[in-house]
Amino acid sequence: MGERGAIDGEDEQAGPFDPMVDGFKSADSVEALHAEIGTDLASNEAMLDSSVRLLEKAARGGQMIAGLRLVDRLLERFGHAGPLVDYRLRFLLSLALWDELGGECESAMDRGIQSIHLAFRVIVSLNRLKDESERDIGPLYRRGLSRYSELVAASRDSAIWWARYYREIGNGVASLKCYHTLIQPYSAANRYAAAALRESAELALAGNRWGRDAPFLLQAVKEGVAFKAPWRAAAAVAALAHGAAGARLDDLGRLPGTTVYSHVHDAVGSPETAFDYLIDEVLPGRAAYEPRDALLMIGRSLAAGGMERIFANTYRAVEAAGAFGHVRMALLHFDAPGPTAFYLPVAGCDPSEIALLDSAEIPELPVAMLPLSLARRVWAAYRLIQQERPRVIHAWNDTLGIIAAFAGLLAGCPRIIVHFHHMRAITRSTDRTLIRSYPSCYRRLLERPEIRLLFVADASVRDHADWWSVDPSEKFKRLYNGSAEMRPAPGARETLRREMGFAPQAPVLGTVFRFESVKRPALWIEAARRVADQLPDARFLMVGSGARWDDSRTQVAALGLTDRFHFPGTVRNVGDYLACMDVFMLTSQVEGLPNSLVEAQLAGVPVIATDVGGARETFVPGVTGRLVDSHTPERLATVAVDCLTNREWRERANIMARQAAVGRFGIDRYLTSLLALYGTP
Repeated sequence: MGERGAIDGEDEQAGPFDPMVDGFKSADSVEALHAEIGTDLASNEAMLDSSVRLLEKAARGGQMIAGLRLVDRLLERFGHAGPLVDYRLRFLLSLALWDELGGECESAMDRGIQSIHLAFRVIVSLNRLKDESERDIGPLYRRGLSRYSELVAASRDSAIWWARYYREIGNGVASLKCYHTLIQPYSAANRYAAAALRESAELALAGNRWGRDAPFLLQAVKEGVAFKAPWRAAAAVAALAHGAAGARLDDLGRLPGTTVYSHVHDAVGSPETAFDYLIDEVLPGRAAYEPRDALLMIGRSLAAGGMERIFANTYRAVEAAGAFGHVRMALLHFDAPGPTAFYLPVAGCDPSEIALLDSAEIPELPVAMLPLSLARRVWAAYRLIQQERPRVIHAWNDTLGIIAAFAGLLAGCPRIIVHFHHMRAITRSTDRTLIRSYPSCYRRLLERPEIRLLFVADASVRDHADWWSVDPSEKFKRLYNGSAEMRPAPGARETLRREMGFAPQAPVLGTVFRFESVKRPALWIEAARRVADQLPDARFLMVGSGARWDDSRTQVAALGLTDRFHFPGTVRNVGDYLACMDVFMLTSQVEGLPNSLVEAQLAGVPVIATDVGGARETFVPGVTGRLVDSHTPERLATVAVDCLTNREWRERANIMARQAAVGRFGIDRYLTSLLALYGTP
């Protein structure tokens, strides 16, 4: 996480277990909370403060939908009291109901904001709305900031409120400067100083550059501040006690015997420093272990997604091939049953055999020098690798590669493969400080004979080499993903079309993707609207789910096209839905190698795609699909209408698409190439 994201994420966490709060996480908790609110409202002595405490139970228990319904009832009883509006904004923000969130902020300002707490909540909401929504909220944001500034100016603790504002907009340096004015000199009797010390130390921890901010952290430890994440604080202090260059700090971050702050520690907590120390100081004296005939595959999760599906298929295929005596899976996120276990049946893995890369131990050097967002994961991976002693580690994507490479090299693994499934991460990550360190880290990793790099597309090879400022070498290998043919159930096309209300001969434009900004569902729908204007019989099928799913349905309803669209959500029988489509369209902003384009062709469906990343490598332009270089709804619609109305081309493309996809992306070809890359130590 970045500075803002990490702090906010931790702010949402509950404290120690409280049965009155955590009990509301159970299935029947919503009804219990409703009953408690109802009893309170029915009482003549019902007080606003007690009702607010009940809302806090809902918020801390994660019951955001129930909380939103309940706060609306309380607003009817008590009117637009500041604390209730504050909670309504919290619930709307947590549920990503952007349009309603903007309206609530505007209404609050129209009524007049008198509370600095509510003004801050409005600013927090508008700042997120600005990042997440396509709405132009500039005037509204300036209006909210103006009111916030007025209230802060009239406050006795203006410094802490400006510190919180800068923290929210991601300016950690400015935020810490404001906190600094409140804690120099520090007095526990000053409640503002105590709050400033706690919040500044949490910000220092969350920013992953906590060495730079050592004075805040070390003073907080000295004063006995109770951290939200004690593990993080303990690990940071352990690293600071040793220092990147062996130097020790006093409690104000000064070198012993001096009055000068040690800028050596600015770099503590950055991946570059940790990788330099590992490669230059630790590994020269470290021998490889005697490996077992085992493979360790490290992935993010088994959630619904293209890369996760390939990961699950690969695990199953490699294990079935018998190339290793033992194949083990490790994940960052896994909870069965649950969304992160969606592809567990595809992997065919026993949940008890899946290792979760999460450790409560305080990592030792050199792992403790890593940013704390990584150190816990790396330490868990290191312990697992020591236990398993795999012959090969196969990690999927940038961050997992950083984790696996550091842990694997430290433990002594003879072969570590990092498998990149996207273009450069900097275009997608909210944690820019961490991601910007990756070029330096991967340049150092290229020095190590144990490291091999695998990319899903030639475009991905070129993009990462450019990002890292290196020339591709023999360590850069391209391997197209392998997919099984998407064979629909007998009669699936007719059955599903009938269930969706689509006529048997209606032209259907479809897609399968995660409803996220990077896939640009709004662009897809705008293009579909123009197709609908030209082809009255056309129907539209959008398979998948995600953060933009509700927004997309709202957009379709606003266009008056609800009866022509179908949104089945996340499905397991993707092949059946592909069989319903005549043309498949993908409108991504960024891609590595889009698996959905491959799977559509394996199902015999010609494709249309924006020209991004490795999309052009998945099909034969003009023969099995069409590439669109102008990412406008007008151009996409023109190409889609051409494809949908050219029956002869579609029938020919249907045959050619399946043949071409099997030849280039067949699972057997993929597995043979992958096993060869695993090789021998």
